[in-house]
Amino acid sequence: LVFSFFESGAHCGEPVSDTTPPSQAEDQPQEKPWDDWRQSEARVTDAPVVQNRQVPKSGRFQVFLPMLGMSDRRDLYNTYMVTVAARYHFSEFHAWEFLRINYTQANPTNLNEEVLQKTNFHPDVQLSKFQLSTSYIYTPIYGTYAWGSDSLVYFDIFGSLGAGVRFANDQQPFVETGLGMNHFLFSNRVSLVPEFRFRVYSEQRSQATIVLESMFQLGVSWLL
Repeated sequence: LVFSFFESGAHCGEPVSDTTPPSQAEDQPQEKPWDDWRQSEARVTDAPVVQNRQVPKSGRFQVFLPMLGMSDRRDLYNTYMVTVAARYHFSEFHAWEFLRINYTQANPTNLNEEVLQKTNFHPDVQLSKFQLSTSYIYTPIYGTYAWGSDSLVYFDIFGSLGAGVRFANDQQPFVETGLGMNHFLFSNRVSLVPEFRFRVYSEQRSQATIVLESMFQLGVSWLL
């Protein structure tokens, strides 16, 4: 009995390999093969985020020179337009287009010429060479889009509401509204601008007629 107690004491005082706890490395779970593959294939991409306006306009002038386009009055004429304009931006959202000058050239359509040849009928319309207008500009949307794989284009979308005068046989006051977009493709100063505008005015033909005129133009602007 004494011997047996001694042997038990001896074993209790010595470390026994069969009863030792597993090592710290054995406690951690082994990575699976698909984890290794996932980590090796993972790529970190940093998407640029617009936090501040990269093209500030507040307190600056914007000049449009030139803008080219067409207008449609449904009067049997194709009307081509050249426009120059100038704006002042009170803030990033509000601006005043204090001057807009349109020069237009109206050419008769094929249908107009055919009717003239067969009936000697001239459309009862008043053609105009020049128009002047002024507008309030509101710019609520601003952002960027990708151009190619490594460049961004800054843009803004604006609406307009204004009034002006069309110089024909008589002076024709009009109101107009529009929608356009600045694309700063080349630098933070130069932008490509597509714009659509819609006019309403009264024209004296054989009788007073309400004319609805739609215009589309594409041009270049400079921020000063």
